[in-house]
Formats: sequence, C-alpha cells, structure tokens
Amino acid sequence: MRLLRQRLALEDTLGTAASSDAEAFDSVLAGSVRRFQALHGLEEDGIVGRETLAALNVSAAARARQIAA
Repeated sequence: MRLLRQRLALEDTLGTAASSDAEAFDSVLAGSVRRFQALHGLEEDGIVGRETLAALNVSAAARARQIAA
C-alpha cells in the first residue's frame, strides 16, 4: 500500500491519505483511488483493478505525449 500511496501523491489525488496507516487499504486510500479514477475517465469504484493499474503505470513522458496528441 505504501507504493500506491506514493504513486497517488505524485498525481496529487492523495489528499489526507498521507496521514493514514501506510500499510492499510482504508477508506481514505480508496477515496484517493476514486479521485484518480475520476480524473482518468475510469469507473470510480475505489478498486485498483486492471484498468486502474494500467493508468497508474503510465509514465509521465507517455502521459505528456497523450496530452500533446
């Protein structure tokens, strides 16, 4: 969970999750996942499934190319 929190912090969707237990998938972290999903046009279920994981794994360079296109 610590890596997920770090990744969401990079997206600025972490909110107050930084102050939560770094090893727990709690309601605060699920809310951060939902905010990330909303920003990326994904189903906002708070679950890190296949599509959410794929979106989380897009590099900054690849995301910049998407925006430029």
